[in-house]
Amino acid sequence: PIIIGSADEKRIGPMYWGFSIPNANKLVINARSETVLSRPMFKRAFQNKRCLIPASGFFEWHDNGSKRKEMYSIGLDEAPIMTMAGIYRKEMDAEGRVKWVFSVITCDASDEMKRIHDRMPVLINPENHQLWLDSKTELSVVSKLLVTQSPKLKIQKSDT
Repeated sequence: PIIIGSADEKRIGPMYWGFSIPNANKLVINARSETVLSRPMFKRAFQNKRCLIPASGFFEWHDNGSKRKEMYSIGLDEAPIMTMAGIYRKEMDAEGRVKWVFSVITCDASDEMKRIHDRMPVLINPENHQLWLDSKTELSVVSKLLVTQSPKLKIQKSDT
């Protein structure tokens, strides 16, 4: 489920992961924090349609030089849930039906995460949830939240 809202109202519900690329059969599941305000695909959503993606963690694959990449499960060491920064928008499917889609915003990896991958989701601390969700928050304030957080991570090899 994805959390959207404003100062007056918050909603939680399902969305599809990935912005569609016009005339391509491809989805963009991540938006880079460095370019989210400058890329036309993401700019309007970042300005007006920010969301939170609650999760117990995320997966990342590490290329160890062998044919098979190692999969890792990454969560927070001191909390059961993290909230990742996201943006969302409305799209039309092939049959002309409305569907809501989201993309996760990523940033440079924290020092702890760098041994596995060079990127990670932007994590929004609970005290900043309202600032992030409110489309009236100044973009200069919201942009300051797009930094690499360094919470203690629980990184485990995963077989699934």
